[in-house]
Amino acid sequence: MWRLCGSFVALLGLSACHPNVVRPFDAPPTALRTTAQDRAAVVQQDALHLALLDPDDPTAGYRRTHSFRAVITGPSGLELGRGRVFIPGDGTLVAVRARSWRPDAPNDVSELEPYAVSFHEAHQGAGMLYGASRVALFDVPGVQVGDVLEYETVLEVRNSAALPAWTFGGAYLTESSRLSVDVPRGQDLQAVTLQAGQVAELQPSRTTIPGGGERWTWSEQRVPPSLVTGRDDPRATTWLSWRSAYPDWGAVGAWYRTLSEGLAELPASDVPTLAASSGDPRKDWFDFVRDGVRYLAYYAEGIDGYRAHGAADVLRGRFGDCKDMATLLLALYRHAGVEAYPVLARINGARAFPTSVATPAALNHALVALPLPQGGYLFVDPTDKLGAFGEAAPHLVGRQVLVVRPEGATLMEVPLPGPEENRSAVTWTLKQGGGAHLSVTLSGTEARWVRQRPCETGVGWPWKERRRPTSSEGGQVRSWRR
Repeated sequence: MWRLCGSFVALLGLSACHPNVVRPFDAPPTALRTTAQDRAAVVQQDALHLALLDPDDPTAGYRRTHSFRAVITGPSGLELGRGRVFIPGDGTLVAVRARSWRPDAPNDVSELEPYAVSFHEAHQGAGMLYGASRVALFDVPGVQVGDVLEYETVLEVRNSAALPAWTFGGAYLTESSRLSVDVPRGQDLQAVTLQAGQVAELQPSRTTIPGGGERWTWSEQRVPPSLVTGRDDPRATTWLSWRSAYPDWGAVGAWYRTLSEGLAELPASDVPTLAASSGDPRKDWFDFVRDGVRYLAYYAEGIDGYRAHGAADVLRGRFGDCKDMATLLLALYRHAGVEAYPVLARINGARAFPTSVATPAALNHALVALPLPQGGYLFVDPTDKLGAFGEAAPHLVGRQVLVVRPEGATLMEVPLPGPEENRSAVTWTLKQGGGAHLSVTLSGTEARWVRQRPCETGVGWPWKERRRPTSSEGGQVRSWRR
């Protein structure tokens, strides 16, 4: 549920087709119906337009205009006239305009005009603890089932050249999904569209704009509804980057080094004393951060999504997101004399992103790389509460990651673990006169699902739920250790 942090009235555009009925906002909105069998809206148009604030300098930021129009076919939450826009910490909401109209009343269709409606900002979860990113929610009054709901939001994102990716389609049938970018004269835009992990044939049309530049426009028609996310997402996604800002992944790494400079520093007096030691400081400090710092997932566009808190603050508060926990672990490793480097990765959403388009927008997770004597790296993720030091995390294997070293950054793929890293050793000891003793030792991914269901003395052994050897029925776990 959204927690309201403030409210105010903004001027929005709305045609006067319905009476001005302002609904209360302290009540939760109607739940969206998003099952494949029950679609409650048809999106006529979903479009994003991007334009540089300074045609000569992509790093100055960009203006982002999102246009949305849908026919409300049933109770779906949209019949409340509710719209939303995410505002990154380095962004400013410039304008929101909206209206509703009856499809059978064409005379009501006109330019969006100023109209007063209620409007508020909200934070959710960890967002209340980080930066200034927030979500703006607005309600267009008087919307009824059968109406057309239309709104437009305009954002300015400053001091950022990382253009957002655009995915065509969504939870509803989308008749038209469009992305357009104004490319000024002298600027070089890199763009690649991926679909199901492969480069798609979708290419932009190009038209001339004032000043001699071009407008690149990608368009998809009749996009079927999709709730599938992750590596199996069938929708097309276009990735963008200004070559002058990020000519390669080394430039992305240099940007991140500048952004995080000085954060992974910790006074010697603040370094905690370990309660126990395994003799390997790499494992000891990894276990300390994994178990001693509470992980709060936080995903945000803009600078808030990349700039960590200082290691001392994270250690003091004992909570943080991925970049905070990685920053603290780097600081502790430095005090222990362990060579370690920050790593940026992409873990949620589509597994693939085009490596030919260098952009921070493709990366949404942070972890740590430890160089290995034989070459390569051991990747450790302290947010992985089920992971053990040295194990390959399933959410990382096979993915591209950016290892950021002082001399440069390297994009590489996290290798798949070998069969020797995923083992199950089962020993049965039969006792004379009846009874038996079962010993199971699991490593790698075999051990992870056991950690998800911790065992205690007297609790049924979860291993038998998958393997279920008949001779173990009625048995109990006498001891269990990680």
